[in-house]
Amino acid sequence: MHPPVPDTFVATMRNVHGQRGVDWCAQLPMHLHTLAAQWDLALGPAYPLSYNYVCSATIRHSGTAVVLKTAPHNPEFATEVAMLQHYNGRAAVDIRAVDHAYSAFLMSAADPGTRLVDGHLSDEAQTHAAALLMQSSWSAYRGDVPLPSILGQAAVLTTLARTHPAAVERIGLTHVEAAIARCQLLHRPADDVALHGDLHHENILRHGAGWVIIDPKGVIGNPAAECAAFLRNPARLLDSGVDIVALTIRRIDLLSSVLAIPAATIAGWNYALMVLSAWWCYEEVQTVPARVLSSVNAFAHVATHYESHHQKN
Repeated sequence: MHPPVPDTFVATMRNVHGQRGVDWCAQLPMHLHTLAAQWDLALGPAYPLSYNYVCSATIRHSGTAVVLKTAPHNPEFATEVAMLQHYNGRAAVDIRAVDHAYSAFLMSAADPGTRLVDGHLSDEAQTHAAALLMQSSWSAYRGDVPLPSILGQAAVLTTLARTHPAAVERIGLTHVEAAIARCQLLHRPADDVALHGDLHHENILRHGAGWVIIDPKGVIGNPAAECAAFLRNPARLLDSGVDIVALTIRRIDLLSSVLAIPAATIAGWNYALMVLSAWWCYEEVQTVPARVLSSVNAFAHVATHYESHHQKN
């Protein structure tokens, strides 16, 4: 039988899913046993756990290294599976098997699996690698599972002043109104593609001589919006006292060059989605950390920088 489920993971499942999450954790060892038998797996240790149970595994008859991922039934899990099937191995790990009844899937293991953030590359090299992955992963979505849209997610900002005035006071009404305006201004339905939705340094792994994507959220939106999660990470760099404005401008210039997307468009979406991220922080912990507010302010300056430059030209 697989080792006991860590108490910290059970606590997370309780916070996210309530008693249903606790019950799922109690049944997890038996579920893992069933899945291992079904897919002929020798299960290995779990990876650091957050909102899903993820462990290494080996297919017994072939010796192939794989990764097993499972979670309580939830919409995000379904869209992750849909996105991995949509990628079909293009710039992402292969999905090898799915069991919808157990909300579980098997994917290829990245080798050596080093995260981009841990690869000792310069920030410029990391940004370039991420841009190439973005470029090769985008395409029109034709899957059966509906994906949420970025514009739909951001719609919450339009009612925030009325429904959560304390959040708006913390984030800043000017920022909230600017984010709403930019979403409306920059939205181009004809340009929308399937996006990863959370493509940052920890969701990019070394595989052979290249890199692959893991953990897609799955959203529909403007390609420029894909850059936002990368630009607000890694947190340890942005918290180190670095000049966030200068760093972000350097990154956006490179992303714009590789992706052939106007820098002002990338900067506008980045600012708007940073404001949305600030709301998500408030929604979860009833405040917005100072470091998040610093990024909101910095990204506002960056957006203004590019918009002013665009107007002059």
